[in-house]
Amino acid sequence: DSSSLWSFGIGKQQNYLCVAVRMKDESLQLEALRSGIFVDVSYSEKKKSGARITFPFVDGEKRRALLNQENLSKDNLKNELLNSVRGYHISGFEKIINGLLSLENHYGIRAVVRLDEKEGMIYEAKIPLELIKFQSENISVHIGVNTNYMLQQQMNKQMHRPTTRSMVYGRAPVTKKMVNPY
Repeated sequence: DSSSLWSFGIGKQQNYLCVAVRMKDESLQLEALRSGIFVDVSYSEKKKSGARITFPFVDGEKRRALLNQENLSKDNLKNELLNSVRGYHISGFEKIINGLLSLENHYGIRAVVRLDEKEGMIYEAKIPLELIKFQSENISVHIGVNTNYMLQQQMNKQMHRPTTRSMVYGRAPVTKKMVNPY
């Protein structure tokens, strides 16, 4: 049952967008801790990219070192990944430069992840709406986990974009379609 893998809630509290996510699935928790949960707030009601925060954001070198340690249990790996969080990865905000943002920042962006045996993994984020330059009263919010499948799909889209050189008789080459493991 996919509904038991994870659940989420979105709300507006004063001038903040509040997001809460609960994950019970072990492998999805590891994916989220490894590559982050993203909250993408569009500038309008159209489901297009906008201001995005990805958290937890673990340093790539530290992540690789932890994943290569064979003697770590899943629980220890999760705790080590959580302890290695360097900040938030930010893009598309009006007043913030894209890139890594410190956990302790003066913009008011906050997010936490905690692990609980009964509840699973709990993610909570609070994003000041004044940092986003909206083009409409209605907006769209997209929440997801940066899974290996999703990251591979993005790479495939970039690699297999048809160009005039790769076209054969006016058609793009046929490639195998990836299947979502979740």
